[in-house]
Amino acid sequence: MQKIRSLIDPPRITGLDLARALAIIGMIFAHMALVPELQLAKPETWPGIIHGFTSLLFAFLAGASVALMTGGSARPAIEQLPKLRLRLVGRGTVIFAIGLFLEALGTPIAIILPIFGLLYLALLPFIRMRRHFLIIWAAALMVFAPMLVQLLQLSAPYAAGLAFVFYGHYPLHAWLAMALFGMALGRFDLRSRKLASIALLAGVVITVAGFALASLTPEGVGQPPQYTNLSSSSGSWSAYGELPADDDFEHSPLAGVLAGLTNSLPHTGGSLEIFLGLGVSLAVVGLCLLIGSTQMRWATLPFAALGSMPLTVYSLHVVVYLVVYGNTNLSDWIGPLEGDPTALIVTLAFLVGCTAWAVTVGRGPLESLMRTAGLVTSGELRSE
Repeated sequence: MQKIRSLIDPPRITGLDLARALAIIGMIFAHMALVPELQLAKPETWPGIIHGFTSLLFAFLAGASVALMTGGSARPAIEQLPKLRLRLVGRGTVIFAIGLFLEALGTPIAIILPIFGLLYLALLPFIRMRRHFLIIWAAALMVFAPMLVQLLQLSAPYAAGLAFVFYGHYPLHAWLAMALFGMALGRFDLRSRKLASIALLAGVVITVAGFALASLTPEGVGQPPQYTNLSSSSGSWSAYGELPADDDFEHSPLAGVLAGLTNSLPHTGGSLEIFLGLGVSLAVVGLCLLIGSTQMRWATLPFAALGSMPLTVYSLHVVVYLVVYGNTNLSDWIGPLEGDPTALIVTLAFLVGCTAWAVTVGRGPLESLMRTAGLVTSGELRSE
């Protein structure tokens, strides 16, 4: 009973676990079900909101989690910074290594974990920053970074390091902006119902405004036409860059800057996509925090359990994908079919399995590994 209560009672913030669960489930359905791309004019495509926004929600939640790990609503003391930063380095290293292992499995899934690991390093300078400065930095990244990345992509389209960090399926600048917004939220009292209500309302307003702005761009989006996404549904494993479809294509810097501002398609890393991601994330987190602050949290126990071990569940879902659908590079990949129930079955299995694990063991296995690595790196736990 004690382990059950630890999932839904303070000091744990159940609402964040619920939001993580929704992000994980969204990714499962994005990978294991044929969910159409979102088109606002077609209500039957609205479930397609899971494409792209679930990964941005992950980044937002990562920032909120880092805020909680480094003092919550109170900024950490200066003397605590070396230890806290080393913890994050250890955690990020484990996440990065697990991501490389999952990529080696050869599924067509664009693995988020390598960039997730780098995100922990990118957040190191910000962990003692005041929340209004976090918002300023996040807003500046949201507006200016996509334009700079577009110019970089024009001048150095084949640079492997830049492609991995900035041009790929999960552009670091977009994730860092979302994580800083999440850190700013995490510096408030996340148990406050007033804060949750404000976040929900602000999220809805931003989302509506974002989709209204997106409707003003060509065809509702601003995706530059000269790039071919190698991590698209064609099944290619490469998720690290978008290369020019035609070496002779000439693209003006001004057009690139405008594309950076107006891109709203999933995984483009455009300012408008980040703005939409912020709105969706605030709305989801605000709603989940409200639910987690009421007695309704007891009914959401399985989701809270799943959300308490996101690294484990995400990694397992990639392994399950490999078992069910095969390796794309060994000519045995089949992919999800129309009406495929795999995503639903896998989600239900995870909800049951995570609940059983949480009430009997506690922390997820990969979460325990990540925590141990952080303690070893900071010197709080000896590795010998």
